[in-house]
Amino acid sequence: MTVQTTTSRCREVLEQLKHLMELAKRKKHVRARDLASVFGEIQQTRAQFKRGEHHYKQLQMLKDKEIASWDWNKWTQLNDSVISDKTWWINKLAHNQTLCFTKPSKCITIQTDASSSGWGPSMIRESHEKVYAYGDWKDNNLKSSNQRELIVVLKALLEFRQELT
Repeated sequence: MTVQTTTSRCREVLEQLKHLMELAKRKKHVRARDLASVFGEIQQTRAQFKRGEHHYKQLQMLKDKEIASWDWNKWTQLNDSVISDKTWWINKLAHNQTLCFTKPSKCITIQTDASSSGWGPSMIRESHEKVYAYGDWKDNNLKSSNQRELIVVLKALLEFRQELT
């Protein structure tokens, strides 16, 4: 399965983004309504691009701040962080690379467990063969069970890394 924005839609969004960029660079003001419109267009493309969610959130936070008073006609000036996010979107949309979801070639299950005294992940291969790893905590600076569990996940990935490639 692949995801790609249509060429015509890509052109439309690019034009809107470039227009907003010009306004931002010239320190012109933009209406919150116009920002929201462009951000809505971007939202439909964000699934196609890795890190799209991050760059969208930055723009969304600006829009939310500007319309907090529910004044859609409010004028605002775009800051430098918005310019960098818009530049990112312009570059991504200009290249419009297809995102391809592929079926994984391997299916491996990793389970982990951690206690205050030790840790142990297990890996179940496609052949249902189980592989185990275990150890004692050498450094007992980990105070919470959440910290211990996360470290065991990391240890499992390191321990089984050859199987994962």
